[in-house]
Amino acid sequence: MAKPRSTIRQALSRWILYPLEALAVLAVVAICRWLPLTWASAVGGGLARLIGPMTGAHGTARRNLGRAFADRDAAWINRTLRAMWDNLGRAVGENTQLNRRRVLDEPDRLQIVGGEHLECLRESGQHCIFITAHLANWELAPLVIAAHGIPLTIIYRHASNPMVDAIVRGLRRHPLNSFAPKGGEGARAAMRSLAAGRSLGMLTDQKMNDGMAVPFFGRDAMTASAMAQLALRYDCPIVPVQVERQGGVQARVTIHPPRRFVATGDRRADMKAVLVWMNTLFEDWIRARPADWLWVHKRWSD
Repeated sequence: MAKPRSTIRQALSRWILYPLEALAVLAVVAICRWLPLTWASAVGGGLARLIGPMTGAHGTARRNLGRAFADRDAAWINRTLRAMWDNLGRAVGENTQLNRRRVLDEPDRLQIVGGEHLECLRESGQHCIFITAHLANWELAPLVIAAHGIPLTIIYRHASNPMVDAIVRGLRRHPLNSFAPKGGEGARAAMRSLAAGRSLGMLTDQKMNDGMAVPFFGRDAMTASAMAQLALRYDCPIVPVQVERQGGVQARVTIHPPRRFVATGDRRADMKAVLVWMNTLFEDWIRARPADWLWVHKRWSD
């Protein structure tokens, strides 16, 4: 009896496509790690500006950007999309060297604002939930937090190719950080971490179909509610971390003051209050620097 097509496709992916994809990623990583950081960033930006507009994601980004900034003309949209791809490519090039970076020793490349909040959290031993968005090079956020001596459990979206996922996790590796993939495993890891007094790091600006509908750029967007549930359940503050690209490899990471939400007993209303606050904050950041955000996400239901 012939194997079902899906089983054959899975076997082909596992034994042929996955290794080939991983080899391609390793080749890119090897080249970028050989280059100086500024060159790796520039090469990544140039390739993304060339390749990005030819992908289907470009159409999604154009549609999202046009709806969010309906008052802007086509020329502005085109410039912003080009800058978005440049930023993404630069981030990829830079992130091949993540586990080499010592961000506290890079004042000419990285400005840290609000570091005193991290120092207070470390000294007090207060666990919290750090949140950020896909802005500029968002991978700088956990590096800055770890550099201030705060251990993190990072909840992340794992790559479908486990070999590529292992490569990426290796690049992001830090002695104080651990990783848990989104989903059931991530939820259990998050609860264990908070119960043990360990902080969480989460990217919370992507669509979550089983989340909560919350306004974002004037339209309801399904928003992941796990962060709000955890903050309310474990009575821990939420710390927004904003990353901005300042040109080339220069960046600014701003640690905003911790915000604590008190449960009133109305679970749904409490969760929505947290998520409305978060989406409003992210929207303000994106409006200030629209080219820094990754507009390719299918953030809204069409």
